[in-house]
Amino acid sequence: MPNARVMPMALMLPVFEIAAGALLIIGRITGTAAMAILLLTAVFTAAIGSALARGLTLDCGCFGQGAPTVSGMWLDLGRDLLLLAAACIVYFSRTSSTTAD
Repeated sequence: MPNARVMPMALMLPVFEIAAGALLIIGRITGTAAMAILLLTAVFTAAIGSALARGLTLDCGCFGQGAPTVSGMWLDLGRDLLLLAAACIVYFSRTSSTTAD
């Protein structure tokens, strides 16, 4: 991504995440909100997995800041995988309950 777009994306991403979570909590357009969260979590998981596969050691800042370590990245990947599983459960339970009605 071009450097000129990194900062605006970094500033908008938390707003988007909070908005999607809020929509889930209040029950508005929950299918779209759940899909947005699922896709974002999948992208974050893939990014950390890709960095690990390429031998990069970095701190994504996803779960707080700290010194970049390989073990910390594996922990972040594990957390992301759990969040991805939860996002899948929310999305697919939402879509299956609406089709059963």
